[in-house]
Amino acid sequence: MYLSLPILKKDTDFPAVKPFKLFNRKKCNGFTHPCPDVSLGLRRVSPSQKKPRDLSLRGFTFIELLIVSSILAIVMLAVYSSFISGMRLWQRSKNLSRTEFKVTLGLEKFSSSLRQSIDFPPIGFYGTAGKLSFPFLDDLEIARVSFEFDPRLKSLQRIPERYRDILTGKQPAAKTFLAAIEGADFSYYYFDNVSQQYRWKDEWGASGGIPLAIKITIKFKGGFKENTVFIPISCTGHHTYCFAL
Repeated sequence: MYLSLPILKKDTDFPAVKPFKLFNRKKCNGFTHPCPDVSLGLRRVSPSQKKPRDLSLRGFTFIELLIVSSILAIVMLAVYSSFISGMRLWQRSKNLSRTEFKVTLGLEKFSSSLRQSIDFPPIGFYGTAGKLSFPFLDDLEIARVSFEFDPRLKSLQRIPERYRDILTGKQPAAKTFLAAIEGADFSYYYFDNVSQQYRWKDEWGASGGIPLAIKITIKFKGGFKENTVFIPISCTGHHTYCFAL
Protein backbone atom coordinates (compact mmCIF):
# COMPACT_ATOMS: atom_id res chain seq x y z
CA MET A 1 0.00 0.00 0.00
CA TYR A 2 1.34 3.38 -0.98
CA LEU A 3 0.36 6.88 0.02
CA SER A 4 1.09 9.80 -2.26
CA LEU A 5 2.09 13.07 -0.62
CA PRO A 6 2.58 16.28 -2.58
CA ILE A 7 6.01 17.84 -2.55
CA LEU A 8 6.33 21.39 -3.72
CA LYS A 9 9.22 22.44 -5.87
CA LYS A 10 10.53 25.92 -6.34
CA ASP A 11 10.53 25.91 -10.17
CA THR A 12 7.00 24.73 -10.84
CA ASP A 13 3.49 25.76 -9.91
CA PHE A 14 2.21 22.28 -9.52
CA PRO A 15 3.21 19.91 -6.78
CA ALA A 16 5.10 16.81 -7.69
CA VAL A 17 3.86 13.54 -6.33
CA LYS A 18 6.38 11.33 -4.57
CA PRO A 19 5.29 7.95 -3.31
CA PHE A 20 5.72 7.34 0.41
CA LYS A 21 5.90 3.79 1.66
CA LEU A 22 3.68 3.24 4.75
CA PHE A 23 3.53 -0.52 5.06
CA ASN A 24 5.79 -3.38 4.02
CA ARG A 25 3.73 -6.10 2.50
CA LYS A 26 5.41 -9.18 3.85
CA LYS A 27 4.66 -11.90 6.22
CA CYS A 28 4.68 -10.79 9.82
CA ASN A 29 4.65 -13.47 12.50
CA GLY A 30 3.28 -16.00 10.03
CA PHE A 31 0.46 -13.74 8.80
CA THR A 32 0.08 -12.32 5.28
CA HIS A 33 -1.37 -9.00 6.36
CA PRO A 34 0.86 -5.96 6.08
CA CYS A 35 3.09 -5.22 9.09
CA PRO A 36 3.92 -1.74 10.29
CA ASP A 37 7.14 -0.36 8.98
CA VAL A 38 9.81 -0.48 11.65
CA SER A 39 11.24 2.74 10.37
CA LEU A 40 8.09 4.61 11.46
CA GLY A 41 8.57 3.57 15.12
CA LEU A 42 5.31 1.57 15.17
CA ARG A 43 5.12 -1.84 16.77
CA ARG A 44 2.47 -4.40 17.50
CA VAL A 45 1.56 -4.79 21.22
CA SER A 46 0.04 -8.06 22.37
CA PRO A 47 -2.68 -8.12 25.07
CA SER A 48 -0.30 -9.82 27.47
CA GLN A 49 2.11 -6.90 27.22
CA LYS A 50 -0.44 -4.26 28.22
CA LYS A 51 0.16 -2.58 31.57
CA PRO A 52 -2.38 -3.36 34.28
CA ARG A 53 -4.74 -0.57 35.39
CA ASP A 54 -3.66 1.41 38.46
CA LEU A 55 -6.49 0.78 40.94
CA SER A 56 -5.26 3.59 43.20
CA LEU A 57 -6.52 6.09 40.67
CA ARG A 58 -10.05 4.69 40.80
CA GLY A 59 -12.66 7.07 42.36
CA PHE A 60 -15.40 6.33 44.92
CA THR A 61 -18.82 5.20 43.88
CA PHE A 62 -22.01 6.86 45.05
CA ILE A 63 -22.88 3.92 47.32
CA GLU A 64 -19.49 4.12 49.02
CA LEU A 65 -19.86 7.86 49.58
CA LEU A 66 -23.36 7.32 50.97
CA ILE A 67 -22.15 4.66 53.44
CA VAL A 68 -19.23 6.81 54.63
CA SER A 69 -21.52 9.83 55.04
CA SER A 70 -23.96 7.78 57.14
CA ILE A 71 -21.18 6.51 59.41
CA LEU A 72 -19.80 10.04 59.88
CA ALA A 73 -23.28 11.35 60.69
CA ILE A 74 -23.77 8.68 63.37
CA VAL A 75 -20.35 9.41 64.91
CA MET A 76 -20.96 13.17 64.91
CA LEU A 77 -24.39 12.66 66.52
CA ALA A 78 -22.84 10.58 69.31
CA VAL A 79 -20.10 13.19 69.89
CA TYR A 80 -22.65 16.01 69.92
CA SER A 81 -24.87 14.19 72.40
CA SER A 82 -21.93 13.58 74.73
CA PHE A 83 -20.88 17.22 74.45
CA ILE A 84 -24.37 18.51 75.28
CA SER A 85 -24.67 16.15 78.26
CA GLY A 86 -21.29 17.27 79.55
CA MET A 87 -22.20 20.94 79.17
CA ARG A 88 -25.46 20.44 81.07
CA LEU A 89 -23.68 18.59 83.86
CA TRP A 90 -21.00 21.28 84.06
CA GLN A 91 -23.61 24.05 84.15
CA ARG A 92 -25.53 22.23 86.88
CA SER A 93 -22.41 21.74 89.00
CA LYS A 94 -21.41 25.36 88.40
CA ASN A 95 -24.81 26.65 89.55
CA LEU A 96 -24.75 24.32 92.55
CA SER A 97 -21.26 25.45 93.55
CA ARG A 98 -22.32 29.08 93.25
CA THR A 99 -25.38 28.47 95.43
CA GLU A 100 -23.33 26.59 98.02
CA PHE A 101 -20.82 29.43 98.10
CA LYS A 102 -23.57 32.00 98.69
CA VAL A 103 -25.13 29.86 101.43
CA THR A 104 -21.75 29.31 103.12
CA LEU A 105 -21.02 33.03 103.06
CA GLY A 106 -24.47 33.77 104.48
CA LEU A 107 -23.97 31.29 107.31
CA GLU A 108 -20.67 32.94 108.22
CA LYS A 109 -22.33 36.35 108.40
CA PHE A 110 -25.16 34.91 110.49
CA SER A 111 -22.66 33.30 112.89
CA SER A 112 -20.79 36.58 113.24
CA SER A 113 -23.99 38.47 114.12
CA LEU A 114 -25.06 35.82 116.62
CA ARG A 115 -21.70 35.87 118.41
CA GLN A 116 -22.09 39.63 118.88
CA SER A 117 -25.37 39.19 120.77
CA ILE A 118 -25.71 40.65 124.25
CA ASP A 119 -27.75 39.82 127.33
CA PHE A 120 -30.50 42.45 127.39
CA PRO A 121 -33.69 41.13 129.06
CA PRO A 122 -36.03 43.87 127.72
CA ILE A 123 -35.49 42.38 124.29
CA GLY A 124 -34.28 38.87 125.10
CA PHE A 125 -33.90 35.84 122.85
CA TYR A 126 -36.96 34.68 120.99
CA GLY A 127 -37.18 32.01 118.37
CA THR A 128 -39.33 29.58 116.44
CA ALA A 129 -38.52 27.06 113.75
CA GLY A 130 -38.64 29.80 111.09
CA LYS A 131 -37.70 32.99 112.94
CA LEU A 132 -35.03 34.13 115.40
CA SER A 133 -34.65 37.43 117.27
CA PHE A 134 -31.91 38.51 119.67
CA PRO A 135 -30.34 41.76 121.01
CA PHE A 136 -26.97 43.02 119.83
CA LEU A 137 -24.94 46.21 119.64
CA ASP A 138 -25.27 48.23 116.45
CA ASP A 139 -22.70 51.06 116.44
CA LEU A 140 -22.67 51.04 120.24
CA GLU A 141 -26.45 51.28 120.29
CA ILE A 142 -28.70 48.51 121.57
CA ALA A 143 -30.78 47.00 118.82
CA ARG A 144 -32.66 43.86 117.93
CA VAL A 145 -32.06 41.84 114.82
CA SER A 146 -34.43 39.21 113.46
CA PHE A 147 -33.86 36.53 110.86
CA GLU A 148 -36.99 35.14 109.25
CA PHE A 149 -37.61 32.90 106.23
CA ASP A 150 -40.09 34.29 103.72
CA PRO A 151 -41.67 31.42 101.75
CA ARG A 152 -43.20 33.82 99.23
CA LEU A 153 -39.84 35.36 98.29
CA LYS A 154 -37.90 32.17 99.05
CA SER A 155 -35.31 34.14 100.94
CA LEU A 156 -34.00 34.70 104.45
CA GLN A 157 -34.86 38.22 105.57
CA ARG A 158 -32.81 40.27 108.03
CA ILE A 159 -34.81 42.81 110.07
CA PRO A 160 -32.74 45.24 112.20
CA GLU A 161 -34.50 47.44 114.80
CA ARG A 162 -32.99 50.01 117.12
CA TYR A 163 -34.24 49.90 120.67
CA ARG A 164 -35.58 53.45 120.48
CA ASP A 165 -37.57 52.51 117.37
CA ILE A 166 -39.00 49.53 119.25
CA LEU A 167 -40.15 51.86 122.04
CA THR A 168 -41.77 54.27 119.59
CA GLY A 169 -43.42 51.50 117.59
CA LYS A 170 -41.68 52.33 114.32
CA GLN A 171 -42.03 49.59 111.74
CA PRO A 172 -38.68 48.13 110.67
CA ALA A 173 -37.60 47.55 107.07
CA ALA A 174 -36.68 44.01 106.06
CA LYS A 175 -33.66 43.33 103.88
CA THR A 176 -32.90 40.20 101.91
CA PHE A 177 -30.08 38.38 103.68
CA LEU A 178 -29.95 35.18 101.62
CA ALA A 179 -31.92 34.72 98.38
CA ALA A 180 -32.89 31.72 96.23
CA ILE A 181 -33.26 29.18 99.04
CA GLU A 182 -35.96 26.64 99.79
CA GLY A 183 -36.13 27.00 103.55
CA ALA A 184 -34.44 28.00 106.81
CA ASP A 185 -34.89 26.19 110.12
CA PHE A 186 -33.65 27.13 113.60
CA SER A 187 -33.02 24.81 116.52
CA TYR A 188 -32.03 25.73 120.10
CA TYR A 189 -29.58 23.86 122.27
CA TYR A 190 -29.93 23.99 126.04
CA PHE A 191 -29.33 22.09 129.25
CA ASP A 192 -32.42 20.53 130.81
CA ASN A 193 -32.12 20.84 134.58
CA VAL A 194 -34.87 18.26 135.15
CA SER A 195 -33.37 15.41 133.13
CA GLN A 196 -29.81 16.73 133.50
CA GLN A 197 -29.29 16.29 129.75
CA TYR A 198 -28.57 18.46 126.76
CA ARG A 199 -31.47 18.77 124.35
CA TRP A 200 -32.60 20.48 121.17
CA LYS A 201 -35.96 22.12 120.69
CA ASP A 202 -37.65 24.09 117.90
CA GLU A 203 -38.92 27.03 119.97
CA TRP A 204 -37.33 29.36 122.43
CA GLY A 205 -39.12 31.85 124.69
CA ALA A 206 -37.71 35.11 125.95
CA SER A 207 -38.17 33.92 129.53
CA GLY A 208 -35.82 31.00 128.94
CA GLY A 209 -32.74 33.17 128.97
CA ILE A 210 -30.06 32.59 126.38
CA PRO A 211 -29.65 29.21 124.65
CA LEU A 212 -26.24 27.59 124.62
CA ALA A 213 -26.17 27.29 120.86
CA ILE A 214 -28.36 27.80 117.81
CA LYS A 215 -28.33 25.55 114.79
CA ILE A 216 -29.44 26.97 111.47
CA THR A 217 -30.23 24.76 108.48
CA ILE A 218 -30.44 26.33 105.03
CA LYS A 219 -32.17 24.29 102.36
CA PHE A 220 -31.56 25.01 98.71
CA LYS A 221 -32.15 23.28 95.43
CA GLY A 222 -29.93 20.23 95.33
CA GLY A 223 -28.93 20.05 98.98
CA PHE A 224 -28.69 21.79 102.33
CA LYS A 225 -26.14 23.24 104.72
CA GLU A 226 -26.26 23.64 108.46
CA ASN A 227 -24.14 25.40 111.02
CA THR A 228 -24.13 25.31 114.81
CA VAL A 229 -23.16 28.55 116.53
CA PHE A 230 -22.32 28.63 120.24
CA ILE A 231 -23.21 31.89 121.95
CA PRO A 232 -20.30 33.26 124.02
CA ILE A 233 -22.40 35.07 126.64
CA SER A 234 -24.36 31.87 127.29
CA CYS A 235 -21.25 29.70 127.52
CA THR A 236 -19.64 31.91 130.16
CA GLY A 237 -21.01 29.94 133.07
CA HIS A 238 -20.98 26.54 131.35
CA HIS A 239 -17.35 25.85 130.52
CA THR A 240 -17.67 22.11 131.09
CA TYR A 241 -20.55 21.38 128.73
CA CYS A 242 -20.85 24.37 126.39
CA PHE A 243 -19.01 22.54 123.62
CA ALA A 244 -20.38 19.11 124.38
CA LEU A 245 -22.28 18.95 121.09
